[in-house]
Amino acid sequence: FLFLGEAALPANGQDSCRHPRHQHAALGPKRRRWQRLWPYFRRYAAAGLLSGVAIIERGTFIPVVGVCLVVLAWMVKNRRLMVLGTTVFLLCGSLFVAPWLVRNFLHYRVLVLQTSNGEHLWRGNNPGTSGSALTPDGRSILQTADAAFREKLYRQS
Repeated sequence: FLFLGEAALPANGQDSCRHPRHQHAALGPKRRRWQRLWPYFRRYAAAGLLSGVAIIERGTFIPVVGVCLVVLAWMVKNRRLMVLGTTVFLLCGSLFVAPWLVRNFLHYRVLVLQTSNGEHLWRGNNPGTSGSALTPDGRSILQTADAAFREKLYRQS
């Protein structure tokens, strides 16, 4: 996330991207503001998309995203660019998170990111646990549970 800082901003009216493919000779120095800032916001969009994927994969990534946003806000001196960049970051990140939240709300009637039925917690904390998903004789640890618990577990999934 450090590549999104003040160094990515255009300096003294120059383009932030010096790659020949990104130079628009027809527009010359009178390029529109969004054209000059596009490389800057593109980085925020990419970081937001990657963060959204990471949050879907592991919900414990949410505090890391918060810390990164605070660091980015501290690094960017221009307040307006900081607000716009943060907005782009959050909107792009929500492209991955929002559909999953909607799905979970329709299924469970509550907004949750992680949908676990407690099986993993039970696997490690039941009386016959061996530290893995299998018993010493090779059966599934879930097969050692009583029938009522297994029925409740399967109904929730």
